[in-house]
Order: sequence, then structure tokens, then C-alpha cells
Amino acid sequence: MNKKIIKSFELFLLLSCLISCATTPKVNGKGDLCGLIIDENNQPIGEMVVHLVRNGIVLCSGITSETGMFVFTNIAPGRYCISGEKEGFSKIEEEPVAFYDRRKLFVCKTDSGVCVLEKVGAILVAGALGRDAISKTSEDKDGRRACFDKKYFKTVENLLDSIVYANNKELECAVRCYKCIVYKKSGNKEALEKELKTLEELSVLNDIKNQEVTKEVIVLLKS
Repeated sequence: MNKKIIKSFELFLLLSCLISCATTPKVNGKGDLCGLIIDENNQPIGEMVVHLVRNGIVLCSGITSETGMFVFTNIAPGRYCISGEKEGFSKIEEEPVAFYDRRKLFVCKTDSGVCVLEKVGAILVAGALGRDAISKTSEDKDGRRACFDKKYFKTVENLLDSIVYANNKELECAVRCYKCIVYKKSGNKEALEKELKTLEELSVLNDIKNQEVTKEVIVLLKS
């Protein structure tokens, strides 16, 4: 019964926001740009700092409510971008939004840091399998492997760099552990040494729940 009441209340809030943003369907003058930020499970993300951006310039900023909603008021029609960040989530980097109709609610999905790390692990496994397949089937093994490595290592780096860990030392340590693995596999010795030094200063390796991730890094620290 309580769940039904909560869901009904959330629906009422969403409809209220939509109605307030849709007093006039087409935006002739300035109006309210309404949006919703959700995670990988379609749950609202509250207290995320969001920015309205145009041509690389931040026009205004706000914070999402508990229901993941945000409203930028007095906005002229046109094409904009939304960016956002919150500790423990992947950054939203200039997601395009066309603001011409107040009836449309801009919905943006971003992943939690844990979800991103799971994706990174899957990519690393898939990358290793893909490299093995190239070795077995390709005549130009070295060339294709180098191209493959560059592409998937860059994908992993971009994912890891998107995570906002701020003061979350455990999450930061997990991100840096994965970076160490990537730099080790890609042969980037300078970046590897830098990350290992930072990890030593953090001193929280033993607190990471996923010991499989840190096992290889601990070996590197001892070597």
C-alpha cells in the first residue's frame, strides 16, 4: 500500500513539472527547460550538479531534486548541452538537447561508478579474448593487435576518467587500480609508476571489496 502511495506521489510530481513546463507547447519567447537525470537502473539521481552549456560556455547551473528533476528558467529556444557531475557517478559531458517544445522532458541517463567499473572489467576481458582471436586467425597479427589494443585501451581510459570519486577514497583506489592494469598491459611505464605511487599514498588497497582487481596491483607494488 505504501509503495503505491509513493509511486503515485512521484508520478504526481513528474506530471506537475511537465504541466508547468508545457503552458505553451512551442517556445516563442523564453521558457522553462525541464529535465530528469536517472541511473543505469532508471532510478532518479538527486543532488547532482547540472549545467546548461552553449558553445562551451556555462549559461546557468542547478542541482537535481530528490526525484532527479531540474528546471532551468527563462531559457530562449535553441540547441544546448547539459553537463553534470556527482560523486560516485560517471560525468555527463555536454549531452545535446534541442529546446523548442515545452512539452518535452529532457531525460539523461548516467552510470554509477560501480557500474562503470563492471563495464571496464568486461571490456578488459573481451579485449584479451579479441587479441587471442587475432593471434590465431590474422596474417598481419602485429598490426591488427596494435590497432585493436589502442582502441580498447583508450575506451577503458575514457570510462575510468569519467568517474567522479571526489572524497570517496575507496572508489578512487578502485579506479586507479584499473588504470594500473591498463597501463601495465599497454606498456605505459611512466603512467603506471605515477598511479602506483598515488596508490601507495592512499593506503586503502586492503579495503577494496573486489580483491581480484587489486591482486595484480599489489603484486606490482611489491615488485
